[in-house]
Parts: sequence; structure tokens; C-alpha cells
Amino acid sequence: MRDWVPVSSSPKGRLALRALEEFVDRRFDEVTVGEIAARAGVTTGPLYHHFGSKLGLYGFVRDEAERRLLDRMEGAASARADEGLSAALRGALLVGFDFAVSQGFSRLLGEPHPSRDVDPGRRTASRHRRRRPHNDREDSRRGLARGTAGGR
Repeated sequence: MRDWVPVSSSPKGRLALRALEEFVDRRFDEVTVGEIAARAGVTTGPLYHHFGSKLGLYGFVRDEAERRLLDRMEGAASARADEGLSAALRGALLVGFDFAVSQGFSRLLGEPHPSRDVDPGRRTASRHRRRRPHNDREDSRRGLARGTAGGR
């Protein structure tokens, strides 16, 4: 498992930790760079130096939270892989939800990313739907072959 912020006593580490605390509690637009810098014990200069902007800091913090969550989920899935796909998925989801809730990441990871227009999951799903145009007649034939009405 990766370390999150290697040196939490450095200005960059303190900014990241304080930003995480702020963004876990409040939405992106409710947090100011001045508040984060003050809580980290620095001026806003290091924030702009290390992250470029509030959005850059938010992206760093959110990406790290996602990585920490995914690391745990991948570990849980690997640990239960020999029990089958269902057990691996169940383990990953339980560990992921538990970790997100215990760390307070639920609100942070549940809100739309301020610089992304579309949720990545929706983008993937819509790409998948576009690959194969919907065909009601073909779906109906498949449904009849399976013994279901209307292909569903």
C-alpha cells in the first residue's frame, strides 16, 4: 500500500492534510485558500507553489483519497479472489465502504469534481452504450430465445 503524504510536517504535507480535513467537512466552493493555508501554518504562497491553485490542491487531495480507497479495495478483492468473483467483489465493496465512512471520505468522493463535467463512471457507461446502437428487434429476438418478454 502506498503512503499518502510522505512528510506531513513539510509545508506541502501540512497543506494536503489540512485541505483533506476541510474538503471532507465542506464542499469545494465553501473552502478558501486562506483557511487552508492558515490551518497549515503557512501563507498562501506555498499552496500556489506546490499545487498551482485551490483546484490543483483539491485534485491532489481527492486523487490521493481515491488511491487510498482503491488500494484497500484491490487488496480485499485479491484476498478473496480464490473464493470467486462474487466474494472478491463483496469483499472489495465492504472494505471500500467501511474505509470511506471511517475516514470521512464519503462526502468528498460523493460530490461532483469541480473541474469534471461528467462523473467518470457515467462517461464510461455512455461510451459503452454508444459502441453498440440499441436495437429493439434484436433485443426481442434474444429475449424470446431466452424465454423472457421483450428481451428484458
